[in-house]
Amino acid sequence: MKKILKRTGKVFCLFLLIVVLVNVLLPLFCRKPDEKYVENLKKTEFTSETAGVERICCIDDNEEALLWRLRMIGTAKESIVLSTFDLRADDNGTKILAALNCAAARGVKIQLLIDGIYQQLFLAGSSDFQALASYENVEVGVYNPVTPVNLFKVNYRMHDKYLIVDEKMYLLGGRMLVNIFMNEPSEAAMASGVQFLRIVSPFYFLVSCKLVSDGVLRGAGLMKEFMVATFTDLILRVGLAIGLSKVLGVTGVWCAWPIGWTIAMVLSVLFYRRGPWEKQKA
Repeated sequence: MKKILKRTGKVFCLFLLIVVLVNVLLPLFCRKPDEKYVENLKKTEFTSETAGVERICCIDDNEEALLWRLRMIGTAKESIVLSTFDLRADDNGTKILAALNCAAARGVKIQLLIDGIYQQLFLAGSSDFQALASYENVEVGVYNPVTPVNLFKVNYRMHDKYLIVDEKMYLLGGRMLVNIFMNEPSEAAMASGVQFLRIVSPFYFLVSCKLVSDGVLRGAGLMKEFMVATFTDLILRVGLAIGLSKVLGVTGVWCAWPIGWTIAMVLSVLFYRRGPWEKQKA
């Protein structure tokens, strides 16, 4: 038990050191793009604002990204291909569905691919979605719908997000067609997201170590040990998030993740090191 506590203490100190390095020192070395490079990039053939054969454009603003999607759908004459992970009947989702309904009424061929979970949760009862699906020139594909016979594949999800119009315009991006991703984000939300990534991302290598050890434990039939390590992680993350948030605010919630991962990883590796194969070696 003393060895476990000693190792856990060392790993926790390493955790604190990484947090300090990532949040204090790393931002000092972040460089902004060279202004001359940005200006030269704007003057290239593909990014020019003048009319031409081929053009590319980076859309950084969320509201502008929604407007571009609506413009593209509104100008479609022959075909629309839309793939998205999350499409809901909220304000922005309803605008997209309304634009697609208008395009379908014009005779535009529409192919729509949606992830099965969100289609069942948020679109199955939408009158706008049902009206769109009723057109003969509209094909709706649902990726991996959740049914009792495929519960083991419930985590197989489709995250493709793109829009193709008339095989001439192609919009590729990570935004989902819901309010939270299409409305203008607040500075507080952006800062919180950046802080979360800075605290959590350095510790994904710990998750990798735990997943490898967990795979060996499950393969060897040591499910008791696997469940102990896994539920320790879940319980610690919830408990620490509640406790640390009272002291550190939202930062405490983010810190709870790597602490839970670290302790669970130590347990999982220890269980692996004490597996029956070690006794056979002895």
